[in-house]
Amino acid sequence: MNTNTEIKAGDIITLGRYSRDDWESCPIEWIVLAKEEAKILLLSRYGLDTQPYNNNQKSIALPPYYNNYTSVTWETCTLRQWLNGIFYEYSFTEDEKKLIWLSKLDNPNNPEFRTWGGNPTSDRIFLLSLDDAEKYLDSDEKKFCRPTGWAIHFGAEVDEYSGASNWWLRSPGHDSQHAAVFPSNPYVSDVYKFVGHYFRNESTVVRPALWLLNL
Repeated sequence: MNTNTEIKAGDIITLGRYSRDDWESCPIEWIVLAKEEAKILLLSRYGLDTQPYNNNQKSIALPPYYNNYTSVTWETCTLRQWLNGIFYEYSFTEDEKKLIWLSKLDNPNNPEFRTWGGNPTSDRIFLLSLDDAEKYLDSDEKKFCRPTGWAIHFGAEVDEYSGASNWWLRSPGHDSQHAAVFPSNPYVSDVYKFVGHYFRNESTVVRPALWLLNL
């Protein structure tokens, strides 16, 4: 994909392809959330898949003290590992990977419940935080996320009114076993986002984000 100076916030672009199991892969559509001089912030247009925020499986990539999953942050969750591992490796070509920034992310505490957000991280693929959602989601198309067909097949919960699904944010929920979510229904109280879903919930969809080099 070629980026250029004509791209602006709100545009839809394609980058990469995604598939799960034996399903045919499809191009990934992204909404441009922001544009800076050297890079643009992208958020997937659709909920690509359903994944738990943390699946409670021990990771051989982490020290033993991180494998106590009674307390989870973005730094230690398995969804972060999946996004920066399997998803990143198989969804983008080598040329596309060269355009994806290694982003330095702050992980603030939950502003409503003060749950610890964890240490800063470096990620190529990530989820928006509660702060990001407040800053960048200024339209219904950006806020409310329809799931892909395979996300529905694998258990995505779809709101009858909006046709959208709840989607994970990287921020903590009301305690260290919950992660914040963006709700599927515009009439749900904002507190719902801060409370979040239990980290093993398998009906919440994944909506990746990334910073892309702007050529």
